[in-house]
Amino acid sequence: MKRAALPALLLALFLSPLSILPAAEPAPVAPPSVAASDGKTELPAKPEAAEGKPEATSSALFPTKLPMLPEAEKGFGLARVFPLLKDSDHLLPTDVALALEQRLDDFDRTGRHRVVVQLAAHAPPDTDGRKINAHVETLATSLGLAKDGVLVFYSADRDEWKLWLGDALLPAVMGRPGTAADFTPDGALHARKDALLAPAAKISADKTQPADRRLALASDALLSTLLPALEKK
Repeated sequence: MKRAALPALLLALFLSPLSILPAAEPAPVAPPSVAASDGKTELPAKPEAAEGKPEATSSALFPTKLPMLPEAEKGFGLARVFPLLKDSDHLLPTDVALALEQRLDDFDRTGRHRVVVQLAAHAPPDTDGRKINAHVETLATSLGLAKDGVLVFYSADRDEWKLWLGDALLPAVMGRPGTAADFTPDGALHARKDALLAPAAKISADKTQPADRRLALASDALLSTLLPALEKK
């Protein structure tokens, strides 16, 4: 009985080789997407490339353009919680607004100075019949631009451009050392601001073109004049 059982056992093992082989590892399963708190779907983490092998990526899943770093990491004291271009009344065509905001964002990434542009269909009610310089100064302070930033404010009903320059920027913009107290009495600061705003003011005052086109061209001319001036040492 024992001799007969041994060949039978060997035969069973030979016919069932998988029973003595190690089990194959299960195929990896892609992690499911996770619903974020804002309702958008978060993509799984980007897989790491194996050593010595080229990394296989998908531009759709992992775009090459990374999101903005927090401002605290770029040298700014406060994180930005407001847009660099504010056009709440939709005075600009959407594509133009996006292009201008991208231009401001690119300049912001250099870490030089923050530039904010705000466009409004109407001047604030409390400035009716008065100059809006005080409003612009208060707005610049609330946005953290008072010392080392730039605010451009435009009201369409007045077709009026206003420019706030932080004290720390004035030596570069004016071309000599000094503060607002030094440049204001003789009108030098006012004249310099007017010169920076002149190209935009001239275009927006041309009533032969549609309002949105005028403002688009004026805004582009403004940045083309203003940003290079802020890059000067």
